[in-house]
Amino acid sequence: MPVATTTAIIAGTALVGAGASVYSANKAADAQKKAAAAGVANERGMYDQTRSDLAPYRDQGAQSTALMSDLYGFNGPEKQAAAKAQFQTDPGYEFQRSEGLRAVEGSAAARGSALSGGAMKALQSYGTGLADQSYGNWYQRLANMQGIGQNAAAQTGNIGANTASNISKLYGQAGAA
Repeated sequence: MPVATTTAIIAGTALVGAGASVYSANKAADAQKKAAAAGVANERGMYDQTRSDLAPYRDQGAQSTALMSDLYGFNGPEKQAAAKAQFQTDPGYEFQRSEGLRAVEGSAAARGSALSGGAMKALQSYGTGLADQSYGNWYQRLANMQGIGQNAAAQTGNIGANTASNISKLYGQAGAA
């Protein structure tokens, strides 16, 4: 076989091999880009689901914070009065109040001093003590709900930051491909 023919065959083989390598590299790069895009979609889906799952807790925390702000009078006297009224209509407080007052009145009536000064003082003492204790318990429940909302918001933020970092890495991998 002449040297020119052998050289042409070798050159052609090299050219076909180079073309196959470029084709394979492009195919691998496309696969890596598709995998990165699937990873990005998965990260976003997981973040959206987690954000949705934590939303009720964030909302409860926000509502508790708003009610506590109203109780402190930060939003005006009208909202402060409405917030205090909300405490007074709490089912637990109303029940304890009515049953406790009835018990104090019944005790005074049994002793024959239903409308005496001592009975009135006992009613007032019971009502004041119950209001103080119940208000503290009610406020603590609001603070707990506020804390739950704060934790849910922090978790959402952390998950968002992690998701953004993971998506950036995936885009970097796709760019490198």
